Amino acid sequence: YAYDQVSFGTSGIGVFPNNDFKLRVSDNALTFRNYGIDNTRIEEGKSGVVEIVGCTYHWKTNRIVGEFASTDGAVDSAKLAKLPNSIKKAYESGKMNEEFDIVCLVYPRADFDPKFKGKRGARYRGVWFMDKANENDIFFEEDFAEKPIAMARQIKVRGEVYGRSSGTLLISSIRAVNFMVGTVIEILEKMSNPSLGMFNNAIFGDSVLDTSPNGITIFNSALAGNTGQPMFPIHDVGDPTGIVNFLIPYLNDKITTAFKVDALLDFNSAKDMTATESLQRFAIRGKSISGMLQQQKVEGLEPIIKRSISVLLGFGELGVNPNDEAERAAGLLERGKDERIIPESVLAVMEEGRPWFELKFNNEMEKLMRTEAVQNLLQVLQSITAIAGLYPDIIQAVNWYKLLKDINDNLDYNNQILMSESEFKDQIAAMAQARAAEAQIQAGAAGANIEKDVATANKTNREAENIG
Repeated sequence: YAYDQVSFGTSGIGVFPNNDFKLRVSDNALTFRNYGIDNTRIEEGKSGVVEIVGCTYHWKTNRIVGEFASTDGAVDSAKLAKLPNSIKKAYESGKMNEEFDIVCLVYPRADFDPKFKGKRGARYRGVWFMDKANENDIFFEEDFAEKPIAMARQIKVRGEVYGRSSGTLLISSIRAVNFMVGTVIEILEKMSNPSLGMFNNAIFGDSVLDTSPNGITIFNSALAGNTGQPMFPIHDVGDPTGIVNFLIPYLNDKITTAFKVDALLDFNSAKDMTATESLQRFAIRGKSISGMLQQQKVEGLEPIIKRSISVLLGFGELGVNPNDEAERAAGLLERGKDERIIPESVLAVMEEGRPWFELKFNNEMEKLMRTEAVQNLLQVLQSITAIAGLYPDIIQAVNWYKLLKDINDNLDYNNQILMSESEFKDQIAAMAQARAAEAQIQAGAAGANIEKDVATANKTNREAENIG
């Protein structure tokens, strides 16, 4: 998926239920398939997102029969009869390894209504047919509550359906670098093993001038005069220093920048920076790649996650619906595992066809997309610093914990570095009590020292009086 995104600008991931999981012979409920421009055709919907996807599969007979003509692991003759004639003939003749090109076309259902169940309650429809002019009738149909195949574009250009990528935009530069590197290698090879010439009585050898590395050409000595050298270089191949020292590094740097390699891997973060410089670096880096990340999130991550949740819900892995499985729900209640039962409030939202969950991301990508908030907090911090230079007491007006927590949440939402605000207040109170107790002890010690000094002075005075 990632390779196709960078190289071609369009790729996708499909999420499908694993039938082996139903039979309890596999631990994985989901099956993922990758798609690219080589095996798909796409079209946008009204919202500008890819809604229509046609996928070509090169499957063998045994897999096609297993996918579309099997029930509980056994071949179903009724389902087998619906397959195209060429596939049925291959199966009946035992040609299990014969390959066929079949197409799955997924598109939004025109009569979709979220309040209905069954086909009309499924948002997408998928039809299967052979990629063959005389055998292209639909032989299998399925329904999907969520988009089964999410196709994402790395760079979206207005008026174009397929995406572009850094790789396609830089083809000319990459070719130029490859040509220059090849030329430099050829020059260096000729410098270390130059083509040579030597004299004879012919015009030159076989009338072919050999300028390849280690090549040698024979010249007529009578026509060339006396050079004093039995062998000599034919020509100067030139100095590649200019290409090696400037042009190739220059183009490589431009290619690296266009691919956003530095921004994605953040090589510059290894440098020593102050806290403010680090936040500035984070904001700049996030801005440079936030557009691409937002595209991946909307067209890739969100549909894939929603589809995965839909499949897992269908398997019953996200909870038991008491309306459909009353006996199982009652058993869970008896064992005190009511958390496995889907709440009535959630069921009510599902019945109405409304979204019953909200996605919240706490990964590296989401962190980079919160650069605007980080930049705003950075500006607030800089403003406080500037004002405090003129009026130091203004820092008492700042809720420092809240400021630090906002910065922490926007930099890494999922870390556990900061304690809660109530715990922080308890810590402050405990520190205040400890300081008060310490001050009291110090005051007591100071009083004791004073009394000791007074007693010592009185004793000294008495001894002085006795001596006198």
